[in-house]
Amino acid sequence: MRLTTASVQNRQSIAETSGVSFAEPEPCEALDKSAIADLSAGLIDEMTRDELVRVIISADVPVLRHTDVREHLAFFDRETLTRLAHLARQCCQNQGRRSVV
Repeated sequence: MRLTTASVQNRQSIAETSGVSFAEPEPCEALDKSAIADLSAGLIDEMTRDELVRVIISADVPVLRHTDVREHLAFFDRETLTRLAHLARQCCQNQGRRSVV
């Protein structure tokens, strides 16, 4: 989806009033899928909202690929982001197992 000037301004005003960050990770900051697979459940539970979003985006979970969820992750509550990060970890673990076999 392409962002229009109005939608960018709308996101910026929402960010200013709510303290929500819309920054996506830089390509160099993207996590390796094996690093995501190795995350412990406890570490995921302790992550900040921005870290959770980064994990979810970097994992490229197949279920989320064809939806606009990425654009709305900043609005998700912490519990939902944590669940999605656990799903991302499980997905990366499964992908790693398939590539070894």
